[in-house]
Amino acid sequence: MVTELGPDWYKKASDTEWYSELTSSVESLHMQVRAWVGRQGIDPALSRCLDAFVHRVDKDLLSKLAANLNSAGLTNDQQRPIWESLTRRTTLVDMRRFLDRSVDDIWVEALRQGRQHESAEPPAPQEDA
Repeated sequence: MVTELGPDWYKKASDTEWYSELTSSVESLHMQVRAWVGRQGIDPALSRCLDAFVHRVDKDLLSKLAANLNSAGLTNDQQRPIWESLTRRTTLVDMRRFLDRSVDDIWVEALRQGRQHESAEPPAPQEDA
């Protein structure tokens, strides 16, 4: 039996199967967190979980984009390529550059990047009131 008492507890624990599994899981978690920080190759469920605990410096940009897309009357299918294109931006500066344009320009760039879904159609031109 392994307990935390005594000077030999680590040697006894490190020779067990459960400790080997624990070590492997810890290493896997470290790799996943590093991938999440670098925004590359992470399990989407873990990414959503980790994102929920982080103060996002881009939250104001995201709120503004959501309001602009909704006021433009775009459907969820029409918005999807824009959100996907924004997700690929890795810096706040790049996000600001991307969003510092009209919804139509953002839409065109998102489609240019090959993210258009078959059900999505371009937004209808807005008429001036």
